[in-house]
Amino acid sequence: MKIKLTRGCFPYGKCLLQIIMRIFIFLCFSTVLALTPNNLVSQNSKIKIEAAGTLTVDEIFDLIMEQTDYKFFYEEGIFEDFPKVQVQKGRIRTNALLKQSLSHKNLDIEVTENNAILIRERPRNGNHEEVVQVIVSGTVTDGDGTPLPG
Repeated sequence: MKIKLTRGCFPYGKCLLQIIMRIFIFLCFSTVLALTPNNLVSQNSKIKIEAAGTLTVDEIFDLIMEQTDYKFFYEEGIFEDFPKVQVQKGRIRTNALLKQSLSHKNLDIEVTENNAILIRERPRNGNHEEVVQVIVSGTVTDGDGTPLPG
């Protein structure tokens, strides 16, 4: 005499097992899709420099716009007093080249969703005073010349 188990673990049969598997697969895919970023900006893009030399900031922007999908918007003449940037032949990351060329002035840089880079000068405050830290040492005395406690 053999015992025949037809619905031992799952009383509702294959239907319950299929529902559990479908829910598990749905949750796995939704988790994977939730963890991927929706704005993929090419932060690791590299610029190829053909020859070593010095370039102005405008020439660097032209070089970046030729080789990547970035577009630059800035006021005319904002980079006139910037020094030229020394570059070496080879490949350099776009972020490093931008930092190297724009590190000489107080600028606001904003990257929009469509890879447009907006560059503005920060407004200067006329009443901005520099804070100087002074170290004071010594003893505090009263009118008679005796040191005060504390």
